[in-house]
Amino acid sequence: EIVKSQQEIHRLQAQLLRRDQEQRVAEAALVQASIKIKEEAEAKDQLRQCLEECFQRYNLQKTEIVKSQQEIHRLQAQLLRRDQEQRVAEAALVQASIKIKEEAEAKDQLRQCLEECFQRYNLQKTEIVKSQQ
Repeated sequence: EIVKSQQEIHRLQAQLLRRDQEQRVAEAALVQASIKIKEEAEAKDQLRQCLEECFQRYNLQKTEIVKSQQEIHRLQAQLLRRDQEQRVAEAALVQASIKIKEEAEAKDQLRQCLEECFQRYNLQKTEIVKSQQ
């Protein structure tokens, strides 16, 4: 009976040792799991921060793109206005050159007319002088 009791005690002590060992293994696994959970939470937080930064950069770039497009449209409108002004100036230049040419022709006709008048005047003066002699 004593031997059986001692055997039972040894069996229970061995079982207790195994259970203690299993508990320590489980506790170590629990510590490892909590460390892993903490690391994953930190990694998740870093990923969230990284995504926020990416979205901020994306929104900033999007804003810059919109500003650039607005500047392009402004410059295109300015270029169109300048082109229009240049066409108006070119048309005015053509009109001015036509007017200058017309005035030069009128001046030339006036000069010819004046020369003819002086010739007739001189001819008449000569005729008058001859007839008086």
